[in-house]
Amino acid sequence: MDLNPAVAEVTGFTRYAIEGDPATNDATISVLDQGGISMQLRSRTMDNPTLRGTKQLAAAEREVTVIRGRSDGRTLVIVPEVKGVQTIGLTLLHLDLKEHLPADVARAVLSGYRNRYAALRGAVTETEPTFDDELLAETDLVDLLTTAVYELADRWRSNG
Repeated sequence: MDLNPAVAEVTGFTRYAIEGDPATNDATISVLDQGGISMQLRSRTMDNPTLRGTKQLAAAEREVTVIRGRSDGRTLVIVPEVKGVQTIGLTLLHLDLKEHLPADVARAVLSGYRNRYAALRGAVTETEPTFDDELLAETDLVDLLTTAVYELADRWRSNG
């Protein structure tokens, strides 16, 4: 996985089953298994099994998705479990990411994760003559993976 160099530790997981088509508003999600830190957390799906939010998007896109929890700031990776062309489950991993990576390693991680390196470089060079890879090493890794690309691009512009 292209994210491997970014991970310091996996601290917990929750596996979910999905019933229905994630591209619609009637799919549901239920907890199958939990481990680590997840054992101490209550999943909101126990009260409302509707597949929604970032989990729904990751399931519909069938793409690994890194997020920062909106309520608790935890770093999570959502891994869709796909059979054929249908997402049948999700595995949510609680992660501790490394704070920073060397520029070349950060570039490789971003290149392999949803092509974020090309997107960031493109956003910066729309208005700037060059893209300084060295700023990747100075930028918080969670921000590189989760902050909107155009918001990140502003950091390159302010450092130019």
